This record gives sequence, structure tokens and C-alpha cells, in this order.
Amino acid sequence: MISDAKTITQQIITGKNLKISYKNFQIEQLVKLDNHNVLLLNVFTLLSKYRYHIAKYTKTYVMNDVDAKKYEYKPYMLANELYGTIEMAPLILRINHMTSVTQFKDLQRGIKLFNGDILDFLNEMVIKEKSVITANRSQIKDEIIGL
Repeated sequence: MISDAKTITQQIITGKNLKISYKNFQIEQLVKLDNHNVLLLNVFTLLSKYRYHIAKYTKTYVMNDVDAKKYEYKPYMLANELYGTIEMAPLILRINHMTSVTQFKDLQRGIKLFNGDILDFLNEMVIKEKSVITANRSQIKDEIIGL
């Protein structure tokens, strides 16, 4: 699953073609702000539903000072090097109770990361929840068309 992308554009195309995408784990809702504006919100993540299963695929790692400095504030770079996709970065932040890359620091104290089997598990999860995800996207599309 290692990406051969050499440019940002290639990485984006690669990310869009992946079955494992953070967007695929989100249940969305359209909120009408007024007659002209709407907001698309992620209201639930399927990762919450599977959090106890996902915990089986995590382990806490302590980085040496060189690696801690290299990856400080760079979860996307770490995700790409470990899993071959930047799509895992939001998941790394989530399992470490972080909401922003600005919190991705002090890695020499320990950081939770996924083992290699997580990609297979996430693929299975997407397959299992495909009908839920498809129904949600269909509903959003219908609401947008109805505006």
C-alpha cells in the first residue's frame, strides 16, 4: 500500500482512490444556516463505534530524540512513512486524543501507533459499514439537490 506519489497532486489522487480514507469513516449532516448557506458537518465517526476493536491494533512507542524532533508537528509525514498514506494521520491524532498537529509533540514521552494489521481491519470495517456510509452520502446528495 506504499504510495508512489511524487507530488502533492499525485498524493491527492492516490488518497482519493484509497478505500481507506478518514472521510469514509464519517457520518455527515447538512445544516442550513440561512436561505443561501449550508454547512456540511461530520457528526459521528464510525471509529467511535469500533474504538475497542481498534485499541487491539495500537501500541505505545517511545521515540528517540532524533525521531521525536523529525516528526514533531508532522503526523502526516509519519503516517505516510509508516503506512504509505497520509490518510492515517487523523487516526493517529485521534487515538492519541489530539485534535490538531500542534499537539503532535513530546513524542519521546510515548505515542500510540497502529500495527500493520490495522489496514486490513479498517478495510473490513468499511466493507461492513458500506450500506450506512452509502445511505448517508445519498441522503446528503438528495438534500443538496433539494436546495
